[in-house]
Parts: sequence; C-alpha cells; structure tokens
Amino acid sequence: MLLLRATVDQYNTAIARGEEDPLGKSDDFRHSLANGPYYAIDISVGNPVFKCATLTFGGLLVDEGSGQVTKTDSSVFGNLYAAGRTAVGIPSRAYVSGLSLGDCIFLGRRAGRHIADKR
Repeated sequence: MLLLRATVDQYNTAIARGEEDPLGKSDDFRHSLANGPYYAIDISVGNPVFKCATLTFGGLLVDEGSGQVTKTDSSVFGNLYAAGRTAVGIPSRAYVSGLSLGDCIFLGRRAGRHIADKR
C-alpha cells in the first residue's frame, strides 16, 4: 500500500509542477488524484478472490511465422494457435477498441494459412 501511496503522490506532484508524465500520458488525460475515495482491485492471476479474466494483452508466446503457441523452450504446442490480443498487443497512450480487430484478422489469417499449408 505504501508503494501505491508514493506512486499517487509522485503523479500528483508532477501534475502540480507542470512536469511531463514519465510514462508519456497526454496532459489532456491527466488529472490529479487528490480527491477520492479511490479503490484498488487485485486482478492478478494468483488472487483466489478475483477470478475474472481481464485485458489480455499478449501473454502467450507465439511462433512469428505460424501463430502457434510456443513453450518456454520455443517448441510448439501441436495444433494450438493464438490470434488477437492474446498473442500480441501493447497498451499505448490511448486504447482504441477497434484496433483489436486488426490483430484478430491479421493473426487469424496467418494461423489459417499455416494450417492450410500443412494439409
């Protein structure tokens, strides 16, 4: 909790001083977090209380040529493919919902071509 408090204080101080956000957040979207109440929710995978899958950006290792999901030793999991935001995706300054469709279409087509070529 102390790290959260320190992070919020640092964020608010930077805004008050007119300093740029260290992570590049646009000033249009920056607002002081001085007035709460605010709540934090632990959405980590290991939390036994919160079992909701949320915002999968990347996470699965995939073979760049085929889209097959790979193991940590770079071998593939047979016929398991990943497309869309489970296979790629890095949140940027702003999230635009429709951009995920491009990931799904491009990476789905890559997986489909690989499957068709194997037959």
